Amino acid sequence: MRSDGAALLSEDPYSFKLSQQAASYLRRQNADTKERINDALLEAAKDPIGASDHLVNRGAERKVRVGGLRVLFRIDSVAKLVLVDAILPRGDIYKHTRR
Repeated sequence: MRSDGAALLSEDPYSFKLSQQAASYLRRQNADTKERINDALLEAAKDPIGASDHLVNRGAERKVRVGGLRVLFRIDSVAKLVLVDAILPRGDIYKHTRR
């Protein structure tokens, strides 16, 4: 924390780890969609809290919007990891069972 009360941003970005579902979904996408998802994950790796929205009644899960897709993830601050639980279309993502 700086003397003026503002928190310093970490220079080191978080790493991210994809679940089996997220990796499988990502592999099936076209190059443009893969690039947009990758860009969103890289933004989340820089600032996971600022780049995402908290999900109500979903514990520590957060989401990032990528067009009609949603990327659900959790943050492990100790290991500096963004743990991607699922990548699915908006209509299906909230049926994802991790809670």
